[in-house]
Amino acid sequence: MTSTPMHIAVVGAGLAGVTAARALHEGGHAVQLFDKSRGVGGRMSTRRTSWTPDAQREHALAFDHGAPSFTATDPAFAGFIQDAATFGWVAPWAPRMAPASRAETATRWVANPDMPALCRRLAGELPLHRSATVTGLARVAGGGWQVLVDQVAHPGTFDRVVLAMPPAQAAALLQAHAPTWAMAAREVAMTPCWTVMAVFHQAAPEWDAAAPSTGPIAWAARQGSQPGRDAPDNDDNTATASDTQNWVIQASAAWSAQHLEDDAATVSAALLQAFQALPGLAAAEVQWQTSHRWRYSVPRNAPWAGECTAWTDDALGLGVCGDWLGGVGVEGAWLSAQALADAWCDADPAAPGHCHPSPAMFEAA
Repeated sequence: MTSTPMHIAVVGAGLAGVTAARALHEGGHAVQLFDKSRGVGGRMSTRRTSWTPDAQREHALAFDHGAPSFTATDPAFAGFIQDAATFGWVAPWAPRMAPASRAETATRWVANPDMPALCRRLAGELPLHRSATVTGLARVAGGGWQVLVDQVAHPGTFDRVVLAMPPAQAAALLQAHAPTWAMAAREVAMTPCWTVMAVFHQAAPEWDAAAPSTGPIAWAARQGSQPGRDAPDNDDNTATASDTQNWVIQASAAWSAQHLEDDAATVSAALLQAFQALPGLAAAEVQWQTSHRWRYSVPRNAPWAGECTAWTDDALGLGVCGDWLGGVGVEGAWLSAQALADAWCDADPAAPGHCHPSPAMFEAA
């Protein structure tokens, strides 16, 4: 724990990374974010593309193909989400579930107007280095760190570095400096997830989402049923553009692992066939489709969840956070990031340096 302002690099701009960065910034530290992607979000991701049916005008498409939604059961995270909802950052989603879906009781939430929006708002004005693949960390004489981006040292030095990424990627950066942490990170297995994004004609069953208890599909959702999402563009009333529905279909962890190295066309064909066998979809016709393979989707085992929510070493100046430490999912990522930030800020909630996002943060976004 320290109250002295520090320069901190946060590697990874998914929810854990941007939450840690925002909380550390609120605690008075100078923070810079690095991510290998073009923007923030990580697994809270939206695929944006387009579809031109039969050489007609182009239709914009958007699919929340990462985390489709999340729940808030921890009191601290639930409080944050309620505040975020007040300012329109998130909204509850109560999809009509298909017959024979797994039972659900907790409220589902989605970010508004797309899943990475929550990360964008948390990142706000913080310095963000996009398309910056961090390939190593180098100790600086006298203390501190240099961040290597594509093997080249990024200008400037940092007092501390936070790694907010899947365990296998974190282990690679930790090996030279914290081998015990690297070994522990490698013990955490992340399950894969094959995801298909598709535009269907005549795919409007009397339900919005399905969570089958058997078969290759773990989750399927109609994109337009989520709050804040645009409805399909049907104003030209043509056979190929009217009555279309955009769907995200996600395979189970077991099926994805079994077919991890299959080619995308084979995977898409299998999942689309399984989707069209769900109730009310016998007449559904695929108009457009693509797929994405998440190698690191959710932790299969999170042995430290609830015990050691984040790793910090003040003497070394390293910290690690992520859902694989804080518990599975969006909530686990947020809890882990907050634990790390609290460890490096004043832990008294009444103190000026406390790291939790302030009401002013919501109002300024």
